[in-house]
Amino acid sequence: MVIVPLGFTDTDNTTCLHVPSIGLIVAGDAAYNGVHLRLVESNQQGKREEWIAALDKMESLKPSAVVAGHKRIGNEDSPRIIAESRKYIRDFARLAMTTTTAQELYDQMLKLYPGWLNRGGALEFSARDKDLIRADAGARSKSQWDETRLKPMKIAILDDYQNVALEMADWSALSKRADITVFSDHVSDPSALVQRLLPFDVVCAMRERTPLPREVLQSFRGSG
Repeated sequence: MVIVPLGFTDTDNTTCLHVPSIGLIVAGDAAYNGVHLRLVESNQQGKREEWIAALDKMESLKPSAVVAGHKRIGNEDSPRIIAESRKYIRDFARLAMTTTTAQELYDQMLKLYPGWLNRGGALEFSARDKDLIRADAGARSKSQWDETRLKPMKIAILDDYQNVALEMADWSALSKRADITVFSDHVSDPSALVQRLLPFDVVCAMRERTPLPREVLQSFRGSG
């Protein structure tokens, strides 16, 4: 097993593990598999090119299997995820230069990658990042981007029987980014629970109060 330095990918000083004898690469966060890439730290064109160079480096090792740190359950550990990750970065950079709002960028990326997960986290915050949108010197100014025009995330808080969740933590940082709905009642029927939660991007569970078994979680596959 060999530790391979990759430099910048979704953050600084990343590595992957290469097992030449079986053609395996454990990519960590350098390649994603069916999940939107976290591009928040890629705030300059050079950073995105560094990530692409890291993907090229892994591809040059000619792996037969690549395990991503962020993966959609059920996807194969195929080497093609290297090319898919590279294409995603280039698509994002291209659309960042041709769209005029964070919402438009977000929507266009969803059209290209409709089945990928973590759209409410990685993709949304990548689209919001004004420094990231400014792909290079000479690109549109940051003042041209209206962060508030990106639709807010929908957050559900479950089983807040005493209606204290919003008082027990400081939610002010999310005031412009999220619509928060608090549920004080309990839904035990799995089908009814799925219908209740389908409109939401984020679910805050209260410890063990509402079970989220496999059949419930699998109902959200493909919904983002």
